[in-house]
Amino acid sequence: MRQRPGGVTILAVLAVVLGLLGLCGNAFGVMGSAVSGVVKVLGASGLTPGKLFFDSIIGLVISAATLVFGVGAMQLKPWAWYLGLGIEAVAIVQHVVEIARKGSGGGNITGHAFGIVIALLIIAYLLRGHVQEAFAVKRVAAPTRAALR
Repeated sequence: MRQRPGGVTILAVLAVVLGLLGLCGNAFGVMGSAVSGVVKVLGASGLTPGKLFFDSIIGLVISAATLVFGVGAMQLKPWAWYLGLGIEAVAIVQHVVEIARKGSGGGNITGHAFGIVIALLIIAYLLRGHVQEAFAVKRVAAPTRAALR
């Protein structure tokens, strides 16, 4: 049996916890989009029932994928490694879109920048040789300086 690296265990446990919390929170978002009183309270921020519903559905999908990643990573399933990379790539895109959408007009740009850094660090960790070996995936070599020129 393959040895699970400690970092993978930490990522897997966090993914399960955050996936479950995300499922709960986004389920409330879907339900809240149908309640006009909730939307009226949040309406001052420009939130509409449609946007709340759409964002919550996207959140449900990402939360479910995160939960599945966590379970698969605990078992060192090769598909979980690919799923983890995909989830972090989607997270980077989401953060970039939010930064572009909010621009310099406010919002939590620092938080989104931090989210991008965290996603990049997780991708870098998943690309480490011993992690790839633990998941039994074909080793993906990091680009060399010569290849980047």
